[in-house]
Amino acid sequence: MSELEDIARRLIGEKAILDEAKVLHDQTREAAASVLDPGDRKDLGELGMVYMTKPKAAWKIVDQA
Repeated sequence: MSELEDIARRLIGEKAILDEAKVLHDQTREAAASVLDPGDRKDLGELGMVYMTKPKAAWKIVDQA
């Protein structure tokens, strides 16, 4: 197998893995949004921490004229 063929196979395989990982990641974020409220956090020690930030207030000014 040539170097180019090897790289092409890797690119195709990695793309398939990344596409599926994105689908799973989106599903997990949707699930997390259903159980976390803004300001919630879950610390899992050495593994890390998950939290949902509090939304920032934003002013919106509309000039009807």
